[in-house]
Amino acid sequence: MRNRRRQLVAARRASDLVGVRRFGLTVSGTVIDFGSPPLPGQWDVVMANSNTVITSMGGLASVVGFIGGQDAEIFARHAAGGEGSTLTVTLSVDGQPCSVIWTRWSSRFAAIASLGEVHTDGVPGNGTLTLNTPGQPAGSTVIGYGALHGVLSANQAVPVWGGGLSAVDPVAAASGAGASGCVGFAGYLSGAGAPSLPVAITSWTGDTASDRYTLAVALT
Repeated sequence: MRNRRRQLVAARRASDLVGVRRFGLTVSGTVIDFGSPPLPGQWDVVMANSNTVITSMGGLASVVGFIGGQDAEIFARHAAGGEGSTLTVTLSVDGQPCSVIWTRWSSRFAAIASLGEVHTDGVPGNGTLTLNTPGQPAGSTVIGYGALHGVLSANQAVPVWGGGLSAVDPVAAASGAGASGCVGFAGYLSGAGAPSLPVAITSWTGDTASDRYTLAVALT
């Protein structure tokens, strides 16, 4: 009976991630399409980074972000019903690379909260800085975002996550290359409890990135 209960809990956590789409764009006003609207109660969590400022992600609220050598943000909305399947991405400067990862999550969550960000600019490397989260309620799902900028040939792949996170999608969301190119990876851990987590991409294959940010949120 105990093993059956554990299997049910594991299945529920595995189903927390409803789907993921990734996009690369350079034109302000680009419309991205998830393919279906969210059901009432579901969460859309959108991670994006750009060589310029992301002024709007279809009206979604920014939960955490930092603007330095790049703009990296995590946006979110809690569906009430009637939302569409598309978002319009608005950039402050047209023609600049922007990488977007759009994830959709279970309706079992009631809230989303920032777990912070850490960043380094102008220091090439093959991993992101470690974000030690402040802790989160039991049963939370932690979502980590590794935002890379200045990516040379934009061939980064196979991210290895720390903190017990798994890749949402091992394929990068990429836009552009060289000094202005942007790449993004997302990871998650379902059922995270109160202790702090060391969230980071510890390594990836391919070229280094000059600007490397780690951001995280918790669905609770």
